[in-house]
Amino acid sequence: PSRRPFLYVQAVLLFFFLRSLALGACETFPNATVQQWFVTRRGEAMAVLNTATGLCNAALAPVVYLLVTDYSWRTCFVAGACTNLVLTPLSLLVVRGSPECMGLLPDGDVVPDCLETEVGNVKKKGGGSEGQLVGKSVQEMEEDRGGAGWLGGHDPAIIPCLVFAFVWGVVFGGCDFYMVEIIEDVGGLEGGVNVPEHIFMPLSLFVALVTPPVSIAMGRFGDNPAVLCGFLSLCALLISASTILLAVCTTPLLGLLYGIVRGFVGGIAQPMLVSGLAYAAMGVGRDRIGSVLGLNQLMTLCGTGLGPMVYGTYRDIAGTYRGSLLMTAIPTFMLSVFFGCKAVRSVL
Repeated sequence: PSRRPFLYVQAVLLFFFLRSLALGACETFPNATVQQWFVTRRGEAMAVLNTATGLCNAALAPVVYLLVTDYSWRTCFVAGACTNLVLTPLSLLVVRGSPECMGLLPDGDVVPDCLETEVGNVKKKGGGSEGQLVGKSVQEMEEDRGGAGWLGGHDPAIIPCLVFAFVWGVVFGGCDFYMVEIIEDVGGLEGGVNVPEHIFMPLSLFVALVTPPVSIAMGRFGDNPAVLCGFLSLCALLISASTILLAVCTTPLLGLLYGIVRGFVGGIAQPMLVSGLAYAAMGVGRDRIGSVLGLNQLMTLCGTGLGPMVYGTYRDIAGTYRGSLLMTAIPTFMLSVFFGCKAVRSVL
């Protein structure tokens, strides 16, 4: 017992260190890289990336479940580590950080013959007004498209999105960490709820289904504040509804409904926050999107680490998870009202 605080601190530090590495390698880097390669077609590119991720998660969910149940969670972790060791060198061979490294411009445009390229820069080589326009640097092109509006640091307008990412991490970090215990606490296991089958599989499938239309809509209409705030308001409202639904998840049908709602949440939040389409719509340019995505992941990581403590502590005090679920539904509902008011105000 005297070593328990030390072990807890050790576990938390390892969690943050390993989790931050995983998020940086598996989420922040791919999303930032795609945003480097695409500007006008950013929405479609993010749709392909996130849909592929969601489908793979849905396909691997039963495999992970079988590995854990038939062998052990350690075997499952080792299998995942070996897979990553195989994929890492392949990624190094094919992935490039920016189109300029390949002598290209964003969206696959080819650099004209009259231009010479450098890393991150395109210099004018010919003459004439047309050549001068085409020969602008990549950063200047981005500014012409409205993608670089930051003076010095990050704009305070991104703070609500960062708060959203933190609250999202708290809610689903706690829910996912204690998912089986929560379902058992509310009577779902006795009612026949199978967590992998009724919750996580439909969750992954609906993330894959919802992500493409949201990504494409943000790519085409994201500069409209009503669209941006409307998606965020809907996502926050669904998070609030999902936590309430989890508190009464006593049958397979309710478990399936919860998984579907969670899938809609992930399908909106993934392209908006994790992939950074919300930040891009707010004016974050290619030169700053990586740091903003890293900050977003940091907020999500802190929320994910705090969530289990919130839910677990409440369970120890009250003897049930229901109250903590209802309690965490309040801030997400308030965020929904906040972004909803911003969407309405932008229209009026």
